[in-house]
Amino acid sequence: MAKATRRKASPRRTTSAVSLGRSAPFPAKLLPQLATAVSTPPRGPGWVYEAKFDGYRVLARVAGDDVALFTRNGNDWTARMGPLRDELAALGLKSAWLDGEIVVLDAKGRPDFQRLQQAFDGAGSRDIVYFAFDLLYLDGHDLRREPLVERRRLLKQVLGAARPGVHVRHSETLAGPVDRLLADACKGGFEGIIGKRADSLYTSARSSAWIKLKCTQRQEFVVGGYTEPKGRRTGFGGLLLGVHDDRGRLVYAGKVGTGFDEALLRSIDAELKAIEVDRSPFHDRPREVRGHWVRPVLVAEVSFSEWTSEGRVRHPVFRGLRADKDPASIVRERPRAVESTSARAARRAAPTIKVTHPERVIDPSSGATKLDLVRYYEAVAEHMLPHLAGRPVSMVRAPTGVAGEQFFQKHNENYRIPGVRQLSPSLRPGHAPMLEIASAESLVAAAQMNVVEFHTWNSTVADIDRPDRVIFDLDPGEGVSWIRCATPRG
Repeated sequence: MAKATRRKASPRRTTSAVSLGRSAPFPAKLLPQLATAVSTPPRGPGWVYEAKFDGYRVLARVAGDDVALFTRNGNDWTARMGPLRDELAALGLKSAWLDGEIVVLDAKGRPDFQRLQQAFDGAGSRDIVYFAFDLLYLDGHDLRREPLVERRRLLKQVLGAARPGVHVRHSETLAGPVDRLLADACKGGFEGIIGKRADSLYTSARSSAWIKLKCTQRQEFVVGGYTEPKGRRTGFGGLLLGVHDDRGRLVYAGKVGTGFDEALLRSIDAELKAIEVDRSPFHDRPREVRGHWVRPVLVAEVSFSEWTSEGRVRHPVFRGLRADKDPASIVRERPRAVESTSARAARRAAPTIKVTHPERVIDPSSGATKLDLVRYYEAVAEHMLPHLAGRPVSMVRAPTGVAGEQFFQKHNENYRIPGVRQLSPSLRPGHAPMLEIASAESLVAAAQMNVVEFHTWNSTVADIDRPDRVIFDLDPGEGVSWIRCATPRG
């Protein structure tokens, strides 16, 4: 972590105000909670709204004079934001994790994404402003299991007492009907608004408890190539865009040729030339698409009017390159409907699985608890079940956490997990019956029994001796990133 000169902290800030959260080790790293795109504003009470900033997500770990600034992917960008680091160090916080967004504001006080990118060159980082919107840890207390409104109340109190300077600001709560708030944000030139359930806990994953309402359609795309410039244009003509489908293949999504100034054309052209390859990275490149191909390692943020029936974007406008997002994670965003307040109340009133020892830390490196694990598997159940249903499963259990003893469970001989289905013994005559995870309830019940991994067979119970899929297990060495493994060498 980088060190900075610390100014005298305000005498008004005290830890006596911390009455929330359990005592817990100070996590070395945390991953952010992500918002889900929705098609319409939610109805009913229980939501908190903030501005949607056009910037980079940053989590700040502050331990007195030691400050570390991490992107959403866990990359350490502390050295790139010296003035912000110094101001966070001067807050006088004994130990804290802040969540927020870094932006650069234009003359009218609106976030300007391209100015933010330029701010990392030279002395421009002094223009970076950090809008803090959540407080995850403070003075030995883990606040992630506290409701959002309590975390935000304490964040405002802490920042008000510390009196930060120009680089650290509080993301204020917006008051009023959601339709008016969204209309005002769009009229004011903002990207949209973020809605959060007032009673929601913090989860390091994408969650429907946080939603994003955008003024226009806008998302990230992988750059798979570029076209030649025409006329007097320099650099390149346009960027060829793609997203990953459900099978992880990069599929063509159109071309963007507007939104570039001369400086961007020159700088991006230099990056493209450095990663040029002979073969197209697109799985389904249309025959009429011509251009130069590049390794799919650049991520472009693009706004557009709509998707066509062929899966192309209409009227796209380039907004900037994203250095903080993993190309392998880029998929087409599909806005969802928001669950009504009454439906959510009815669902929460239904019987649920009791979680014993929910506060137990199962991963000391991240501070994740047993309850975090259960909530994660509950959140991803709809995506996991198609890969679990109908296949024998071996479960890795870690009763004392991932740092302790672990063992495989393949049968129900000694440890019975409620809801986990026992398959017919005839699948393997002479052997104990194998197990299957066939419902969200059994998946969550397994997590409650300290199951941290699920390993399924590559064949189904319908034809146990004939596998219908192949899995490649990549185990990168220390210091080798996932994108290095996923990107073909050109």
